[in-house]
Amino acid sequence: SPSQPSAIFERVLDMVSQVLPLIGEVQRESASLLQSLATTQSANQRIPLAGPVTTSHATIQRASKTALELRHSIKRLLKSLP
Repeated sequence: SPSQPSAIFERVLDMVSQVLPLIGEVQRESASLLQSLATTQSANQRIPLAGPVTTSHATIQRASKTALELRHSIKRLLKSLP
């Protein structure tokens, strides 16, 4: 039946797999935004945006790592199910 644990985990795995490329895309965009901020930033002119962008980039990297770990855990869990 669809309410079986394996079916639920398959569904979650599917959702995590769909989210991963999106996180990767955002990660690349924030990296390039950081790059252009660094390029635009002259030695004596601090861009106030750089801080928040750096922080969100780090958050995105953590989210990516967590999503990958989650996918890995679910795959292991599925293998261990009878």
